Amino acid sequence: MKQYILTLLNHFLGKYLSYNLVHKNLVLGSHIEVWKKIKSAGMIPDAIFDIGAAKGNWTRELLNLFPEASYLLFDPLQENELALDILSKSFQKVMHYCCALGKNEGELEFYVHANQSSKFSSEWGGEKRKVPLRTLDSFITEDNLHKNSFMKIDVQGAELEVLAGASKILNSCKVIQVEISFRKVYDDAPLAHEVIKYFAEKGFRIFDIVEANRRNHDRSLLQADIFFVSDNDLFKPETWS
Repeated sequence: MKQYILTLLNHFLGKYLSYNLVHKNLVLGSHIEVWKKIKSAGMIPDAIFDIGAAKGNWTRELLNLFPEASYLLFDPLQENELALDILSKSFQKVMHYCCALGKNEGELEFYVHANQSSKFSSEWGGEKRKVPLRTLDSFITEDNLHKNSFMKIDVQGAELEVLAGASKILNSCKVIQVEISFRKVYDDAPLAHEVIKYFAEKGFRIFDIVEANRRNHDRSLLQADIFFVSDNDLFKPETWS
């Protein structure tokens, strides 16, 4: 009877509202739920890197959880600079830089479409711009090398390029949230299996998957955020219950 009612409800919800009822354990959670879980496990960072910061909304959320950490934000779009400047002036421990990150220093040509940008071309095309290119490691010295850091990477296909210029920081990074792609929405950008392989070789494991983005017309999986963790204690107990 219960299954019949659920089937009937889903029929009408799907037909008229494009919704379905499913068990809560089958639904991908939100990134903030995962960060709360990490905090409850006793992991407190001294630094947090927001790469692809956009308007700084992700950092604002994390500030509520980890107010004592230092925050370094990076975004190449001039359109986002005012919002990030307001954020950094509102919080003493927040600093932002208007540049792209990669494996080399110099200049990067990239594409801007709507409020997104990528070094890779896509079906949306977009305006071409040149922006300063830095490595993440260039912002770190022996004096400010953090022992316990977190990171978020949302760079529309340039994940491995960013990580190639962050070898020093990776050694101290405990948790990394990365948006990855399952379809070739950006020309020549790495797909999910390539990014996962990279992190596995660096000693990271997948801790959680959140916020899947699906294609409208056929519900095919396009992107999702994956949490990679280098601390095996977060996985304990490794049991069903």
